[in-house]
Amino acid sequence: MNAANVLGQVNFTSSGAAATQAGMSNPYGAAYDATNQRLFVPDSGNNRVLVYNISAGITDGMNATYVLGQANFTSSGAAATQAGMSGPTAAAHDATNQRLFVAEAASA
Repeated sequence: MNAANVLGQVNFTSSGAAATQAGMSNPYGAAYDATNQRLFVPDSGNNRVLVYNISAGITDGMNATYVLGQANFTSSGAAATQAGMSGPTAAAHDATNQRLFVAEAASA
């Protein structure tokens, strides 16, 4: 079965990495929050997690709603701080306590 939509690229035939609200660089294992209809995507190459509000559905190349681990959507530096990230590669959402857990593979 073919995929229905693509995130991180404008279409299925594009493949460039980008530190933008709609772009990604080396995304890994996503987590879903069914209660709030949010999708969390670790964007390892940009040292961040993108948060998508998908309550209205997913569209090709849609913008993320929030960014975790960076001050804005165009920053991508690694940081070993409470607010920063360095190579996030996995995410898990705890629906009971509404918490997000993120694993990092690199150290800043």
